[in-house]
Amino acid sequence: MKRSISEIKQMLAQVKKESELTEFYTDERKGVAVLVKSAEKRLKKKQQLIDQFHEMQHYEKIYKKKGIFKYCRG
Repeated sequence: MKRSISEIKQMLAQVKKESELTEFYTDERKGVAVLVKSAEKRLKKKQQLIDQFHEMQHYEKIYKKKGIFKYCRG
């Protein structure tokens, strides 16, 4: 028996990695496809924010080693 779309929506809200979405790709219902696409978008945005944070942290570490970071506080 297939899960209801509302159950799948709750499950997708809990997904932390894109690899966890694979079980939902086989569902042919349009509503599920929309939910999966939304979850993919959410995960991609989260990864972009993490990457941006690490990039910013990279520069902070460089300036900290040079002793400049103590003057750069917000």
